[in-house]
Amino acid sequence: MKWLDALGRLYEKLRPAILILILLLLIAGSMTVFLWATGPHGIGVRSDSVAYLWSSENLAKGIGLGRLNGLGEFRPMTHWPPLYPFLLALPQWFGLNSLSAARLLGAVSISLMVLLFGMSISRLTQGSPWYTGLGTLVLVTSYAMWDTSLYAMTEPLYMILGLLAFLLLDNYLCSSKRTWLYVASLVLGFGLLTRYAGGALILAALLALLIQPGQVFRQKVKDLLILLLISVLPLALWTIRNILLADTATNRYIEFSSISAEEWLNLKNLAVGWLLPVLKISEVNSPRLLMIVLAAVVLAWFTGRVKGPKQEKPTRLWIIFLLYSFSYAGYILFSKLLFDKTIPLGEERIFLPFYATMLMLVVYGLFLLEKRISNRPYLRITLICIYVLVATGFVRGYVQATASYANLSNEKGLGLANESVTGLEIIPVINDLPSGPVIFTDDLEILYFLTGRHSFQINEVTPDEIQKIKEFMELRGVYLILFGKHELGEQLKTGVPELEIIYSGDDVIYSGGRLP
Repeated sequence: MKWLDALGRLYEKLRPAILILILLLLIAGSMTVFLWATGPHGIGVRSDSVAYLWSSENLAKGIGLGRLNGLGEFRPMTHWPPLYPFLLALPQWFGLNSLSAARLLGAVSISLMVLLFGMSISRLTQGSPWYTGLGTLVLVTSYAMWDTSLYAMTEPLYMILGLLAFLLLDNYLCSSKRTWLYVASLVLGFGLLTRYAGGALILAALLALLIQPGQVFRQKVKDLLILLLISVLPLALWTIRNILLADTATNRYIEFSSISAEEWLNLKNLAVGWLLPVLKISEVNSPRLLMIVLAAVVLAWFTGRVKGPKQEKPTRLWIIFLLYSFSYAGYILFSKLLFDKTIPLGEERIFLPFYATMLMLVVYGLFLLEKRISNRPYLRITLICIYVLVATGFVRGYVQATASYANLSNEKGLGLANESVTGLEIIPVINDLPSGPVIFTDDLEILYFLTGRHSFQINEVTPDEIQKIKEFMELRGVYLILFGKHELGEQLKTGVPELEIIYSGDDVIYSGGRLP
């Protein structure tokens, strides 16, 4: 049938345009959902988000990258890498506030993530619009993607830099042009300045260079040194700055802690949640199933009649992704065991890099399988039908959870930006307190986010803390603001009987010493 052959040839000519159109639609849809979800209450805020916002505000004011303590003294930021708060400060120099800057950066970030997901899948599948479209759609609708994107956190920027670095590294592995290696190494360095988990990016890149076939060992050693030196240099400069200003490199120390059974259960539930939407396939009714099968058959028929252009050099991106997925998972577990026991293994945002790379590898595996059976049309059509059906099930399952999450963000806000937090009865009371006395609190992030007040953190009763409170009571007076932790207040009052309750409810305020 000549007309079918003509349609097949037309499809091949239009493949790049179709691919671009699909990605543009997915980008536009994602940005629309993001702007809608963050419209009324702004972008979601976690406790770490406050540290980024706070530091960016001080940087924009010329104070420096860090925050102020209860006396208004500057404390440089060392616990977190600096790139994200630095980018948040840029729009503030042009008049935006920190939350608006975070929302702007979030909108740009989700667009770039969708673009880079699509570019990665497209490279793995030799520019196939339908593999790229369906694979990217599954990622875009996933709950993990939106739990990461709807908060003012570093993970979206980290994903962008990681994907970009791997695409650039793949260019080098396929062309041997050193310019790609230099640029990829620099982007990896920026990734490490976004999250310390960027060490997994560098490890995967080094391993990819090490196992690159067709290169002499001397050449590999040179490449390894180039990538290592360039990618680690930004972090080295950052740690030198920290040591000079705060006598610590990253405010993290080796402290072994075991992973509890509850954390392992959370991790298991997280993985099950990624796969659970496949059950949505059983909910597909007969008319919808018929439409899916017909679409898959037509797609398989047209895309199989004319062979697309072969890649001159096969991509090595799949090897990089495979190395990275295991490097990242190992890096997170290693960090939790030795450096940061507070890493929440059950949160989607923590394991989005692992989930996304594994999903793209699955799409790549299906693409390879289809190519192997390209001469068996009925088997090929069956495979594509199954792929479209499974992908549709995942999308339907993900959309329900994601839509509910985005709707919560739109109606009430997320994290500290939730109206249940921003509407706390204690807030106007705190705002009415005079500015002279020193404030102590059990949650300085939420206090600063809600009221802009600076404070000293206090989480437990120790002789040093009691002595510190007494000294400030004599000098300037003290307010002790506790969010829901009445037991801590009672313990402190036992050590400092002069403290008096001036506000009590779900939260509590004590005062003592020389007050205005």
